[in-house]
Amino acid sequence: MNGHINGWAVISRHLLLREKNQSDLARLLHISPAAITQIKNGQFRLNPKQLHAIPGYLEFSQAACDEFFSEVFNARMQFCHGEQLPGAEQINCSVKVERRSGSRKIPVAHVSVLKNFVPALESIGDFVRRMTLERHTCSCRTGNVALKVDGDITGTPDPALLIVNGETYPVPGEPALAAWNDGTFSVGTYNSDGRERKVMPFGNSGKKEKKADTLRWIYPVVRQEVINN
Repeated sequence: MNGHINGWAVISRHLLLREKNQSDLARLLHISPAAITQIKNGQFRLNPKQLHAIPGYLEFSQAACDEFFSEVFNARMQFCHGEQLPGAEQINCSVKVERRSGSRKIPVAHVSVLKNFVPALESIGDFVRRMTLERHTCSCRTGNVALKVDGDITGTPDPALLIVNGETYPVPGEPALAAWNDGTFSVGTYNSDGRERKVMPFGNSGKKEKKADTLRWIYPVVRQEVINN
């Protein structure tokens, strides 16, 4: 079968990421734990209301949301009145979910928690979400995180809150947050001359340019907010 009729691969992965279990999911959907087993085995189909509730509860990113509904759509398109359609497995559609841009809660922590963050292992959103229970309410994408930074990082007198987009790459000429191999962080503008990738200027004006080969990771800064002490 092409996918799972209830998108269980995505659900199970995010239950683990959010440190929740099948009983938590049963309470969300107002069904018994036994029904969750039926859902997992494809014996029972989630209804539209239940499908709508899961992405928010498990804090799906935009990519995870698209993957979830693509899996559900592809699996369910293979059957009609209980019979598998001939050649249905050759059809594989990608569903792009348009999510409303209202206020949502994103994880927030001091930037220092990212010293042990490894981008190759997980997204920055999942990492920060695991490290803190604190949330920040804003009108932004689900893949964003809020990071508290001190003035020495931004080159300003006061600490700030940076809204960072963890699902894309920096754009030349736009602000970004960078982590370096020496364990430091800096906020500045990403620039490239088209031949050699360079990151400059970053941090206070007195700091020297840093080469891209000393860069651990870099993400665009969507917005900078003042922290009210």
